[in-house]
Amino acid sequence: MAVTPVHITKQVIKRLSKVNLRPVKRIAFTFNPFVGDVISLRECLFHLNSRKILGTNPKVTMKVDVKSNLCDPVMEVNYNDDTTTLYKTKNLTSLEIIDNFLQNLDSKAVVEESPILTKKSKKRH
Repeated sequence: MAVTPVHITKQVIKRLSKVNLRPVKRIAFTFNPFVGDVISLRECLFHLNSRKILGTNPKVTMKVDVKSNLCDPVMEVNYNDDTTTLYKTKNLTSLEIIDNFLQNLDSKAVVEESPILTKKSKKRH
């Protein structure tokens, strides 16, 4: 069984500090643990299931579906705007999965506008 090198794990943890799950409704992980090439998906499941990351959106649902057939490892992300992204992770490292996930999160992120305070509005408060 292959083990992820320490430097990749450190990079994954560094990138996960930027994760904000607000635009995500549901994340489903499907894999067969008896077939190779599922380590990266299981590592992503482990990291994304941490309290710190789940705390960014308490309403997100994490579903793990363990299969006993010859299915490929898959991560399916459903967003609040009813779009779905399917990650086929068979030949990807955990770092590549997280990078792609972060790119999609950034494109779906809702920009919160802060009100601009003028001199007149400051005097009213």
